[in-house]
Amino acid sequence: MKNFYAILFFVFPFFCFSQCPEVPVGQSFVLTSQEEINDFGTNYPNCDAFLIVGLTISGSDITDLSPLSSLTQVRHLKIIGNPLLTSLDGLNLSNVIGDNHFFITIGDNLLLQNINALSSFAQPASATGAGLVIYSNPQLTSLSGLEGIDANYVESLNIVNNNSLVNLNGLEGIQGTDYLYITNNDNLVNFSGLENFTYVDLVFQIENNMSLVSLEGLENLNTDLLDLYIRDNLILSDISQLNISPLGGGLQISNNPSLSVCNIDAICEYLNDPNPSPNFGSLVISDNAEGCKSYFQVAYACNSRPFNDDIELAVPITLNQTLEIYSTFGSESIQIPSCNESNREDVWLTFNLETASLVDIIVDNDYNLQLWEGEYSSLIQTQNACAAGSLNDITITANTNYYLQVWSNDSSGATGLFDLTFQDATLSVKKDVFEGFSMYPNPVNSVLTFRGNDTIESIWVYDLVGQNILSMDSNTTQGELDVSSLSSGMYIVKVGIDNRYKSYRVIKE
Repeated sequence: MKNFYAILFFVFPFFCFSQCPEVPVGQSFVLTSQEEINDFGTNYPNCDAFLIVGLTISGSDITDLSPLSSLTQVRHLKIIGNPLLTSLDGLNLSNVIGDNHFFITIGDNLLLQNINALSSFAQPASATGAGLVIYSNPQLTSLSGLEGIDANYVESLNIVNNNSLVNLNGLEGIQGTDYLYITNNDNLVNFSGLENFTYVDLVFQIENNMSLVSLEGLENLNTDLLDLYIRDNLILSDISQLNISPLGGGLQISNNPSLSVCNIDAICEYLNDPNPSPNFGSLVISDNAEGCKSYFQVAYACNSRPFNDDIELAVPITLNQTLEIYSTFGSESIQIPSCNESNREDVWLTFNLETASLVDIIVDNDYNLQLWEGEYSSLIQTQNACAAGSLNDITITANTNYYLQVWSNDSSGATGLFDLTFQDATLSVKKDVFEGFSMYPNPVNSVLTFRGNDTIESIWVYDLVGQNILSMDSNTTQGELDVSSLSSGMYIVKVGIDNRYKSYRVIKE
């Protein structure tokens, strides 16, 4: 009899305290079918918490989670790959906990429409870390149900490829994260729901959200962010809500065709860093709307010293490329050009061609060029390669480093953005396309008339701080531009003919 009670003594705790399935620590208990979910209460009648292991729900025929209503806590929760699941109704989780972390992943659920059943979930602000990933749920229209997350910090927040999601309402309880990825959400309009976000420490990526108009909802973000990526957002036109200064690492703003204003305080502070990163590849601003189309457009609008003000940060240029640059706000380099210009605001470009070539390098006539070759620490001047406006028929040696110094000086008074063309001389058209061009009257009161021998493609009007305030595509040899709306003062009128450009000073009465 004593042996019987001894056996009972040891077996009884096993049945009382081991009611949940046995799974190796660090792994998840996986339910792969509706039948397994239906049998869960029968097989594990007293199991209400997975405190050591996680729970994964993933099955092709799963439609109903109500048989799991006895579960109140799990270490990690994954609901992934359930093509017939339309809601999480039936779940009664009050906490997803593990080492003061919670991890929730909801993804690849083709018919999932809402996650309201998670509204009973409450994660306290004392949690030291967490992860929330919501991905590839094409019919999920809302994140309502996550309001119970009251977290000072989540390790990562990923909202990816949820094509019916319009906003991020439901995330109001989260205050910050290390990694924030908002990508491939086709109907996301803004960031409403993130109003309580105050920081993103490491990476913030906003990519391929086809309906995103603005970053509304991020007004309270104030953080020392490391890397920022804003890419491939078709109609994004306003990023003024960002207050992420200072950036500490990479900045990429590219292929946002409706985004024309990027000179917000946070970005300008980054571009005005007196010690910019030598890795120019970590800074990419390209293929956005005019005004934010390139690094140089944004930096000039920020009144920033040009990134390539130093020869060590010379910007690469390729043959038969036209690059819009500026030298305003630059400083005088120690390299003295052979045409002995002083008081230079100069910038640098670089190239190395695989084959020997004859090239032309063309800028506006108000700017000067000096070509150098060799290593930047021991340069020599390329023979007969210092001039104003253009360098023509310059012989280039294959596999040699060349550095191009470009500057304006006090005598020219040239400021603002200008185009530099680097082209094969054998393909160059030597004709001066601006020969015979005229623009009058100057000063002008209301209508500026222009005429030329060649088709005048475009005309832009800039104020003296470089802001584009008027533009027109003329595609004619003569026409008129109405400037009556402009205030009195001096303006720069930039004219484009045959992919070449020239700037003129015009006074508005």
